[in-house]
Amino acid sequence: MTKISSSIVILRKVPASAWTKDLDDKMNQWLVQYINWLESNPLAIEEKASTKSASPLVSPLIYIDLIRR
Repeated sequence: MTKISSSIVILRKVPASAWTKDLDDKMNQWLVQYINWLESNPLAIEEKASTKSASPLVSPLIYIDLIRR
């Protein structure tokens, strides 16, 4: 997710002609679906409840927030 989010931010700032509003909208739609999956998938819910270590869900959510700004 780190490389994806960094790439999208760069494509938006350049701006890159290949990164269209349609692609950006579709990426945002996919991100919403991905967030929903992260928050509703049984394995993700179990991991979030775990006290073993920092959740691996935190990192993707941070980068998703960066992209969705």
